[in-house]
Amino acid sequence: MLLELNESDYRRIAAELQPYLDQQPDVGWLRLADARPGLFANKSPTWIRTFIFDEFPEVNLESGSKEAWVMNAHGKGKATQVYVPRARKWLDDHFDEIDWDAKL
Repeated sequence: MLLELNESDYRRIAAELQPYLDQQPDVGWLRLADARPGLFANKSPTWIRTFIFDEFPEVNLESGSKEAWVMNAHGKGKATQVYVPRARKWLDDHFDEIDWDAKL
């Protein structure tokens, strides 16, 4: 059986699927390596630690800040973990304060 679809049919199908395409995956904690592409413009771990974790110590859970979203920021003995929902919001709010062109 062959179905023939017209422009109107495709538009209806697209409208039905759109809510599913807009959904973000339900992500909580990610290792720094996995968070780099989506949150940090794929900057190197050293760059992220230097220009974000060190420049803005309030993002470190050890600081006690309610805005904190990174655990084991320098990964000494344990992997650095990023809480993605809070990190995404913080990075959006502080985007202009970060020197994304900074060189190591």
